[in-house]
Amino acid sequence: MVNVPGKILLLGGYAVLEGYRGLSVAVVDEKGKGMEVRGKEGKKRIISKEFGIERTIGEKLIEEFEKSSKEERMAVAAYVTALAYFKSKGIESKKIEIEIKTNKIFGKKGEKSGLGSSATVVSGVVAELFLQNGFELERNMDKVHKIAQIAHALAGGNVGSGFDIATAVYGTIEYERYPKETIEIDMKSKEKFVESVGEVVEKEWKGMRIKKADIGEYGLEIYNIKGAKTSTVSAVGAVKKLREKNRGKYDELLRKQAGGEEIIFLGLEKNDDEKIRKGMRIAREAQREIGEEIKKLGEINFTPIEPDELKELINSVEGLENVVAGRCPGAGGYDSVVFITTGKVEGIEKIGKEFGLELENLGVKVSKKGLI
Repeated sequence: MVNVPGKILLLGGYAVLEGYRGLSVAVVDEKGKGMEVRGKEGKKRIISKEFGIERTIGEKLIEEFEKSSKEERMAVAAYVTALAYFKSKGIESKKIEIEIKTNKIFGKKGEKSGLGSSATVVSGVVAELFLQNGFELERNMDKVHKIAQIAHALAGGNVGSGFDIATAVYGTIEYERYPKETIEIDMKSKEKFVESVGEVVEKEWKGMRIKKADIGEYGLEIYNIKGAKTSTVSAVGAVKKLREKNRGKYDELLRKQAGGEEIIFLGLEKNDDEKIRKGMRIAREAQREIGEEIKKLGEINFTPIEPDELKELINSVEGLENVVAGRCPGAGGYDSVVFITTGKVEGIEKIGKEFGLELENLGVKVSKKGLI
């Protein structure tokens, strides 16, 4: 059985897609648990009551992936990509039944808390298949990570940066993405699929940097925004439209955001509250300006990276004792809101109600570790 943490992209939202470094924090519940993925010999099968998955995996790997439902797609992609890698190495996988058990920190069915449930599923399935086939995880983390990245890219259209997969595997990290063209998988036939998966896993992923990190003496308070969520794919698509239509402004605002976040990196390293506040103000302002530029393009259905009521919430909460700074992490929107803290904080939910927001403290703690 493997235990896989969730993630919060504290620094680097959107900027990490363009090669700037991000800080992704691994999180688990108060008992140290994330998502549990358990395997046993039996049938090649995936089961998850919470995700509504009950699926047998056949030998036609590409067809298995292509006919998978939306609910199944990430888990099926992980299973068949791992099988493809094993076949590329001449290894016949055992018949492993995988059971996925989620955790309340990832949100109830139909909700999103922004902690990366799809990345944990993919990473957990690949890791458990390695374990059940007799491989030591510690010695094969690089392979598990790359296979999970490939599977997630196939299932999600290769639109993300991969930081969430890297966090699920390695824990709290500084991250710089690999070039998008690194993952080129031939799906014309099962043989081509197997061959290309093997080649991509074995080659060097130039440009990618993963470095173990932490947030010093600070803590995080992470809140789910009940009854609201934002599509990460749609949000990334809207930002990409700005990149296509006004590259100069796009680059200017990402440089501004990244500059603010470099100040935050320094503040976390030096335990300097004022640097963190200063850098966060700059980064948040840049992301609000990105939203304004997107609206000019006619994207009226675009959910702002920092919606107005969350802007007011964060500004108000930053006045509470032990709160250093806050932001809408990752792709932003209504998935969650996070605060960097120096101790216990009271009154955040009350302030949320003043702005018409029902906030749920996810009760998570920072973990340096990835999947174990």
